[in-house]
Amino acid sequence: MLVVSILSFKGGVGKSTTAVHLAASAYQHGFRVLLVDLDFQGSAAQKLMGPLFQPERGAGHWLSDTPFEDVVIRARPNDNFPTSRDTACIDLVPGEASLEFTEVQLTMKGESTKLVNFLADLDESDRYDLVVIDTHPSNNRLSTNAIHAADVIITPFAAEPDAYHGPANVLRRIQEVEKSSRRAIPTYLLPTMYDTTNGSPSPLFVQAVAERYGHYPEGRVLPWIMASKIIKSTVSFGQTMYEYRPGHATTRQYDRILEIIQEISQATYAA
Repeated sequence: MLVVSILSFKGGVGKSTTAVHLAASAYQHGFRVLLVDLDFQGSAAQKLMGPLFQPERGAGHWLSDTPFEDVVIRARPNDNFPTSRDTACIDLVPGEASLEFTEVQLTMKGESTKLVNFLADLDESDRYDLVVIDTHPSNNRLSTNAIHAADVIITPFAAEPDAYHGPANVLRRIQEVEKSSRRAIPTYLLPTMYDTTNGSPSPLFVQAVAERYGHYPEGRVLPWIMASKIIKSTVSFGQTMYEYRPGHATTRQYDRILEIIQEISQATYAA
């Protein structure tokens, strides 16, 4: 079971969008996917289920020891997004308001690896192929749990003037966790909202980050995700791009990110 955490300490950079569409890409390829939303705003859950989605229980309850079966929701397949593969699914542990209380409890107890233990139980049962964890855009205890749990971390950054600072802050926190846990966590930066129109400064901003951190596979910067008005529209319908606009160029971009994650994972395990 591969665990990918999506992490950013800056809001509005496409973090939840990345989590949802990475899960959707894996589902399209026949994966059994679990999406864990650790944002108390429930951004990823609402993008997947629709803006009016209000779960009774979610990730906060799970991390407060409510049984997994009482919080998990089968999000896909459904009538709008079926699959020909019998085992493929997207299961969802939604984000909701109780996560604020859970954050306080984890902080008071100094718990940074509780999620690791919970995911280990799921791994032992061979229930999922891929777990995608979305996080709140802050350096909090829930984000630290997501870092400890990750096999791979992706940190999105918008292709805009302050792009350099967001990745730097996240990478510093990851390095602190790596030092305390004595393991290296493959971490990759994902440029989002990349504008391809003539005269757009997006290429310059991404180039500045890439010059500092390097391009994949030599360094950390993944292929960019282009800006798209359509991708923002999907939220209104509780659909992913794979449902709303099958075959759109953005779906192919997320498919490529999934391929790279698999390559990273295979190389890590081989080493």
